[in-house]
Amino acid sequence: MKEVFMKSLSALMLLSWLFSYSSNCFSQDSCGAYGGLTEPVCHVSHIRLIADRDKYDGKMVTFSAIVSYRKDSDYKKDDTALLYYSSDMEKLEIHDDAIIIEYDIFEKLAERGIKSGEWVNIVGRFTKRTNNEFVMAHAGAIRDVVAITPSSR
Repeated sequence: MKEVFMKSLSALMLLSWLFSYSSNCFSQDSCGAYGGLTEPVCHVSHIRLIADRDKYDGKMVTFSAIVSYRKDSDYKKDDTALLYYSSDMEKLEIHDDAIIIEYDIFEKLAERGIKSGEWVNIVGRFTKRTNNEFVMAHAGAIRDVVAITPSSR
């Protein structure tokens, strides 16, 4: 009986350690080198980014999102591109959780053949403050875009 109890206790301790270890792995940032950049880039989900804006404010990040912009080709300097975490949010134009791109991104989008409504991977500096908060609420902005590429999501 004592032997069964000790084996059960050992198994529970092992499971407890594994759960603690895996929880710590998933909760830590995945930040590291990216290309030739001198500062680390944090790989983060769009949801985690907007849920913990203070943590990522001013940091270089990379994440996947749906890019949305005006569909005509007559772009103006003040046109904006937004990043959404789902196609439903993009179609309904719900800006509350959208991240605005504060960077002249349209040339890069055209070069890569990225159309509005498509998934992209983006690398840039996240900021919780946007330059145009008086226009509409956004969850933050991406500046200093290093890369934007189509995603097969």
